[in-house]
Amino acid sequence: MIPAVSSSMTAAAVRVAGRRLIVARPCSAAQFVSIQQRCIASSTSAMLDKQTIKVPSMGDSITEGTVVEWTAQVGQAVKVDDVVAMVETDKVTVEIKAEAEGVVTQQFCEIDASVEVGAPLYEIDSDAEATVEASSEPA
Repeated sequence: MIPAVSSSMTAAAVRVAGRRLIVARPCSAAQFVSIQQRCIASSTSAMLDKQTIKVPSMGDSITEGTVVEWTAQVGQAVKVDDVVAMVETDKVTVEIKAEAEGVVTQQFCEIDASVEVGAPLYEIDSDAEATVEASSEPA
């Protein structure tokens, strides 16, 4: 909802996506709305940079698994379809692949932790810079 403003307004504060925007000069209602829309657009863009990836379905009767390996570490850049983690069930070991290109910014569980299908597994940020090099596998 856009608040009503007047052209004689000297200061206004608006909260958009948790950010406070202060207009500390006289402005028209149209200018105020323009500033507010730019704030919303930049906040929305920032929110879309990070994605929480959930434990995928691993079969009809499988409801949970155990994280047995993190192949991508926090701070490591990954590309689409890179293996990020390995989750083992009593029937199969599943490679969890990156759904987007970016940097792994959080792992929501440790190795040997039990995870349910649909639970948050890791977070990826498409706008972050890598801080950790990918470890090379033995030849």
